[in-house]
Amino acid sequence: MRRFLSVLLAVATVFCLILSFPAAAADRTVGDINLDGRINGSDALLLKKLIAGTYTVDDNRLADLNEDGRINGSDALLLKKVISGTYTPPVFSDGNTVSLSDYTVIYPADATEYEMYAVEILCQRLSDSYGITVSIADDSTAETEHEILIGATSRSESTADVTPAKNQYMFMRSGEKLVLQGKDYMIGGAVAALFGAADRNGKINLDTVSSTAAASDYAPTSADSVILMIGDGMGTNHITFTNLWVRKSTSWAYNYNGFTAAKFPASGKCTTLSITELGSDGNFSTAVTDSAASATALATGWKTQNGKLGINGLGISVKNIRELAAEKGLATAVLSTEVTTGATPSGFTVHNVSRQNKDEIAAAQQELIDSGSITYLKGDMPGEHDLLSETKTALTAISSGTDGFFAMIEEAYIDKACDISYGSGYTKNDIAMFVSRFDEAIKYAATFCASRPGTVLIVTADHETGALSAAGEVTNNGKHTDLQVPVYAMGYGTEIFNGTVCDNSDIARFMASVYGESSFGGDYSNMN
Repeated sequence: MRRFLSVLLAVATVFCLILSFPAAAADRTVGDINLDGRINGSDALLLKKLIAGTYTVDDNRLADLNEDGRINGSDALLLKKVISGTYTPPVFSDGNTVSLSDYTVIYPADATEYEMYAVEILCQRLSDSYGITVSIADDSTAETEHEILIGATSRSESTADVTPAKNQYMFMRSGEKLVLQGKDYMIGGAVAALFGAADRNGKINLDTVSSTAAASDYAPTSADSVILMIGDGMGTNHITFTNLWVRKSTSWAYNYNGFTAAKFPASGKCTTLSITELGSDGNFSTAVTDSAASATALATGWKTQNGKLGINGLGISVKNIRELAAEKGLATAVLSTEVTTGATPSGFTVHNVSRQNKDEIAAAQQELIDSGSITYLKGDMPGEHDLLSETKTALTAISSGTDGFFAMIEEAYIDKACDISYGSGYTKNDIAMFVSRFDEAIKYAATFCASRPGTVLIVTADHETGALSAAGEVTNNGKHTDLQVPVYAMGYGTEIFNGTVCDNSDIARFMASVYGESSFGGDYSNMN
């Protein structure tokens, strides 16, 4: 009986110790490997995996029961004794550690779109990564000890002498507060830095966060995700016109201050020509592309004839980039302001000999949805801010996991506004409006991309429409042209687009390389 009481007392002592530690945020009990406040069989199983090399922990001290700097069978034996109540585990301090759940996110009362996007992205990632929900308030509220300050708040901690320049951000601490700043969309880079400082349980050791104000350059990491944004019919000339037109406008539905993507670290040009049918000499000739052929080139890395979707110039169905990502188990999304059976969204979803086979295209897309082969498919978004709203929804839906994703997002109405041969009735103002609507979604996507350094963002066009003048005049009756279109990019490896002229099929091959494919797409150089 005496032995039973001593064991019982030891067990009670261990559990009292364990229960007391969570109250001291800076202390951790060795043996509580999963950090749930208890030491039991779950921890023993994790320790077994840790010894076998199939599991890792943020801090090996959690499993080093005998404190000899090694994790082995001796620690497993001691953990069994802890669970049985015959051994009292050591405790160690993990420094000035706080949980992000203790913080309130503070933003300026007159916050920019970028700052509000950063708030949204930060809070969504806290929920997805750690199951944490935090309070949000503007800087007119009373100060508290633990605040995450987004952008230029009125708090004294936000008034550092350092102002981040283009493609720079700043992440620092001031006392217990965390300060996040960045130039425009690069506020997302500060969000990324915050998550880089947190452990897998959503805690940050403040001693590891610099208290010195210093700007950091955007430095993407090896990519696992791609966002491709296509302005249908958008040439550099459309952007130039919009920049001039909006300056003269007295009221505008969008906060447009120049095309956001033009500020990306990489910018270049892209050729868009399609091919004709095979000639009697066994060669293809080039042609001014339509949206179907260009979408196929951008999606598959193969040139094809106008009108074809996901089928190369020899009539063979070829894999598209969305299919490649889906095959690897990644979430995928296709969005367009056009209906989903439009040429561009169809080029990333189906294989068909003609873009005019709308019923067949719709049936094939429905099959993708029913089979779960596409995560998010959305079209027909005519409203002023629909593209922005759906971009947020889609990127949230496909990025909640950790394995990467693919998204294609199209603004289709730039082309429609210039295609006056169909009697569209659109005006110069409409052209600028559609470019601005596209830019609004790009602002969010860029902030999102910066917050996830493993994401590549490419903004381009499928072709130029209208040979648009700087004054907004359509000079060729709204036809497509062979003019080169812009390519803007940010993310790992995208420097290959900077200052160069690529082909639209090269963009497909680059995106495939993100997913580990080195032989995606093809050409016809070895036919003879």
